[in-house]
Amino acid sequence: MLYFFLWRKLAWRPVLVSGLLVLSLMVLPAFAFAQETVISDEVQAEVEQELVTSAEAVKDTEVDIKQELDLPANFDPVVPNNFVNSLRYGFKKFGRNVQKAAYKAFASDQKEAQLIKKQADKALAEAVKLQSLDPDNEKVVGIVEDYKSKLGETKDKIEKIRDRDSDFAKQLAAQVAEDNLFVAPKVLSSIQENLFAHRPEAIPDFVRTKEEALAVASEAVLKASGDSAEAAEAFKIAAFKQFKTPFSGIAAADALAAAKEHFGVDQHAAFDEAIKASLENVENNLQTLPVTDELKARTFQRYVEQLPGTGVSRIRVVEQFRSSADLPPVMIEKMTEMKARMVGHMSKRIEQAPSEAARKAITEAMFQFKDGKVEDLKLMNEIKDIVPSQEVRQHMQRKHEESVNKFLNKFGNDQNAKAVTAEFQALNRKVESGEMVPDANFFKTLEGLKSRLSPEQQKFISETEEAGKQEMIERMKQDRNFAQRLGSFNPADIEFLEKVKRDVQGEVADFESKFRAIERQQAENFRKLLDVQDDPEKIREFKQHFEQEIPEDIKKRFEGQYEFKFEDQYQKFEERARERNEFFQEKFGKEFPGQQQFPGQGFGFPHERDDQTQKPRLIGPPVCADGTVKTDFGCEIKFEKKEFKPAEFCAQKGGTWRGSFCEFSKQQGDHEGQGANGEQSERGPRPGESDRPQLNRPGQPFPGEGEPFQRPFEDIRPEENFRPPFKPDETGVPFRPPEGFKPTPEPIQSPQSFHPPSDFKSPAETPPPTFQPTPTSGDVQGAYTEAYPDLFKFLFDRLSSA
Repeated sequence: MLYFFLWRKLAWRPVLVSGLLVLSLMVLPAFAFAQETVISDEVQAEVEQELVTSAEAVKDTEVDIKQELDLPANFDPVVPNNFVNSLRYGFKKFGRNVQKAAYKAFASDQKEAQLIKKQADKALAEAVKLQSLDPDNEKVVGIVEDYKSKLGETKDKIEKIRDRDSDFAKQLAAQVAEDNLFVAPKVLSSIQENLFAHRPEAIPDFVRTKEEALAVASEAVLKASGDSAEAAEAFKIAAFKQFKTPFSGIAAADALAAAKEHFGVDQHAAFDEAIKASLENVENNLQTLPVTDELKARTFQRYVEQLPGTGVSRIRVVEQFRSSADLPPVMIEKMTEMKARMVGHMSKRIEQAPSEAARKAITEAMFQFKDGKVEDLKLMNEIKDIVPSQEVRQHMQRKHEESVNKFLNKFGNDQNAKAVTAEFQALNRKVESGEMVPDANFFKTLEGLKSRLSPEQQKFISETEEAGKQEMIERMKQDRNFAQRLGSFNPADIEFLEKVKRDVQGEVADFESKFRAIERQQAENFRKLLDVQDDPEKIREFKQHFEQEIPEDIKKRFEGQYEFKFEDQYQKFEERARERNEFFQEKFGKEFPGQQQFPGQGFGFPHERDDQTQKPRLIGPPVCADGTVKTDFGCEIKFEKKEFKPAEFCAQKGGTWRGSFCEFSKQQGDHEGQGANGEQSERGPRPGESDRPQLNRPGQPFPGEGEPFQRPFEDIRPEENFRPPFKPDETGVPFRPPEGFKPTPEPIQSPQSFHPPSDFKSPAETPPPTFQPTPTSGDVQGAYTEAYPDLFKFLFDRLSSA
């Protein structure tokens, strides 16, 4: 969910505009049942549990756009929501271009860069307003494209200024990272969810633009930083400033992972370091939460699934966290289930597109793999196995083949030999450090590549296979959760593990029983894959897939040794899907929209409102579980928050705090593991080293020695740039600063290369319109968005009359 501070004349008020909850009304086709289904108490409890809103996800996606982007208090822009306003918006854009040209001619590069960055921020806010007024408006994507273009201009200016005014370049890049790499994705992801409901054909262009914007914001930091160490610290500090819950590191890592895909392997070091730090933060917080492992797992699952904008980058992050973090078994089980749910959610969104051409385009946009890396091919293999739709699977197969060809083309000439060697070295480090798990999909992917390479080229694959086998041995020796981590969803993958078996069985005590444990986990994962399907038709599709793909001897083994009767299982889960639908229909008068598509109902449906207050009726759990507290956002796990002090964090790393960025000396940056040119040095453990990290390590304190980094406060900015949080109290009335209070952001001080004439005046933008919505009564604190054209107009009318 997302708090958008929308426009009312010259002021905004917070309204809960849930991009997440748009999903809840994407209902499945109706099922006609020949006889009444008996609904078990177990299924009723499961459905009601799945309908609980994640308070952490709501809190983490709350955005006050004006405050976060330092926009004026009276900012109320014209947006092209009708013919007249389209003309006015065109004049406004013309005025901005004139203003930019004047700054280019008469002002310094520093002032021009600040102006362009501010214009980008305003464009982002305008995209939000336009969609709030007119969800079907096709110009939303164009405004977001304009936002991305202006970010690109800002990045270019930072690069140009860097050599003359390094401090200014770094400080502006830090602002770009904070605003446009970690705040903007929350807004863009919510817009994406609403586009799925109103204009799915616009999704391909929007997703590409969104990810390119993240890449541009990241590149600004890379260009301004002296080396990868400084860039990594800039990413980490900007991310920590946005942490609001114990799980916020997942959202930060998601944004970083999406941006990382637009860069070459030689630029990945800074991203990898920041992603690792964000996930370590989540791991340490999970270890300190004062609740049971089961409640942690359920709460974490709801958080990840209910964040808007689910995509491949989040699946990557979840997989990395599942592979490397020290987690209790119940948590790993939930994360395995989460992968199946997220892929199912993405697949269902694609299926809902209006045409085959649109479905194909959305598949390519949502499952975009840039460079044909081995880890991408591995992930595509797994995703393809757990997508129920035959059409989407076929699109995925084509994407997989394209990625394989991209990978093979890297071997095309000697010029690429160095890059390919570096890629495999990086891959081996990920395997050896535990970041990538050598499961059946890992070996299946390598085998598929090996058969298409020359004998000379196959040595790369053989080295990586050997690294995977050694990691598998270490997992089976040391990791209590080895079976859960090594198991995949497809029972047919057992044949690939069988090929590895003979090479590793002599090095692991009690190997046979441990190998059987992996097989049992394969069966359990397959059960879970069927169990999370909310549509009986999807279960029948899986039945068709696996009857064709599973060898007969493996089917017999599963049915004999693990009592996994395929026909019985399909029938069982079809019946459970019917029960869910009937129970939801009976309780809410709607068909069950699906586990992946119903992220909670903490604020109810639009029609479920209190007649006196006109506020949404809370229909979530009446009593919070032990270890949780009731807040404005719902039931939250009790979590001790600690203030994050960037200056102290920078000093702990051996850097010097410069007001908004952490500066390292060149020599120190080289010793931190990345050279000044951004190349990754040999930091990770190598094969055979005795100090290989233990998988079941205790929680390492982060970022300070002896003190776990928990959660920075919301007012997580340097003291000189402090701005109080802006949140509604328990009455729903927003907190307002004292009369006369003005934020005092730290000004960017830099020498100006040119002073304009004293009589020069910047061209003014078109004045904001006077918007008079239809008067209504009532006060809305939050609204549960529904997929119909007048929803955002309804919200805006309610807001304006408050």
